[in-house]
Amino acid sequence: MVLKYISEIYICMNLRSLVPFIVSLGGVLLDYVTTTIGLSLGFRETHPYYSPIYALLIFWGCLTVLHLTLPKGWVWRLNIHIIALLSYLGAVNNLLVLLPYLLSI
Repeated sequence: MVLKYISEIYICMNLRSLVPFIVSLGGVLLDYVTTTIGLSLGFRETHPYYSPIYALLIFWGCLTVLHLTLPKGWVWRLNIHIIALLSYLGAVNNLLVLLPYLLSI
């Protein structure tokens, strides 16, 4: 009974530690979608080597290093979640570029 309870806590902790990775995946995918929409409308990508795979590797690498090195307190976990939310900045930037064009149609 105790072993089952411990394993449930371990699984819950592992799922809780996956949340920043899932959040950053959503941000990178949304950035890719808005970039693709912009490219289809005739805009150009200013970064010649842009790839969502590279962005995902950078975010996940950063989150992994922080997850392994920071203390386990709630303040540090909050910081990791905030860093995961930074992956949405690319999509916000793309939307700000596309919005005037889309509203003028």
